[in-house]
Amino acid sequence: MTKRKEAMQWWNGLSSLRKTQICDTNTELVGSVRRWETLTGREIEMLYDDECRSDAEIIEEAFKNRGTQRSPFGIGS
Repeated sequence: MTKRKEAMQWWNGLSSLRKTQICDTNTELVGSVRRWETLTGREIEMLYDDECRSDAEIIEEAFKNRGTQRSPFGIGS
């Protein structure tokens, strides 16, 4: 199953109230305050990514980026 289909199944399983809450709290992803009925598949997929990322994915990303930031004090650079 594609990620888009997973996202659409997730979205279709949510209540109208929950969809409204997600839209209201993720305006940076959808561009502005939006009614959930007007979202595109791409926007729903972005919301799915944001809402459903697992802890393992967050930890993996943190470890992947570890050591790439420079010290503000010039130490270790």
